[in-house]
Amino acid sequence: MYVTVQPDNTLLRAIPEARWRRLGGKLAWHKYERGQALQGPEDPLDNIIFPLRGVVSLLFSPHSGKHTEVAMVGNEGFVGVPLLIHSERTLMLAVAQTEGEAVSMDADTFLRCLSRLPNFASLARRYAQALLIMLGQGSACNSTHIIDRRCARWILAIHDRANGYPLRITQEALSRAMGVRRASVGRACRQLERQGLIAYGRARLTVVNRAALENFACPCYRIVKSEFERLLPEHVSRG
Repeated sequence: MYVTVQPDNTLLRAIPEARWRRLGGKLAWHKYERGQALQGPEDPLDNIIFPLRGVVSLLFSPHSGKHTEVAMVGNEGFVGVPLLIHSERTLMLAVAQTEGEAVSMDADTFLRCLSRLPNFASLARRYAQALLIMLGQGSACNSTHIIDRRCARWILAIHDRANGYPLRITQEALSRAMGVRRASVGRACRQLERQGLIAYGRARLTVVNRAALENFACPCYRIVKSEFERLLPEHVSRG
């Protein structure tokens, strides 16, 4: 299905209306299911994916074959950042962490937008910087902070990007995202639930006390969030 209305994504909102009317027919709207692979490692970057609703996980597998989440993308950004430096492939696997919707743009159109639309190009580069901060901070966090606080950080980050939709997440998916054993995730979730921060059952997670969960989470959550707010104020101003 082609796109006729300018959708809710920070980057796509930066495209002027006149340009959008000419561009809309070249974009395609997609609905995706939780767990669906959207882009594979070493796949050609033929299309850029702009999430509108839901959360996409970026996973990396060093050599063991076990994928670990290194970042997540919501409607503040896009999947396919390597194309900014004209790289034609990525080693990361993009998987839908939740059900959702997205718009795809072919690589040639994306590169033309970068060259002809300064605001779009600036936002894309700023988003890439924010993503690098998320990658770096996440790596430091995984080797420094206890799993309970890391789990709180992860829940907050996905909650920010879920646009108010219920978080339908299994403990298996959460353990894969965090790169830890399922039993460890189960203990962490029970600890957060006992403190009245979340409610969890049947693959449905609800944030019960957002402020207290932020206080409990490791400082990495606030560091990354503040950088996203600094670099992408357009997204913050739209809520």
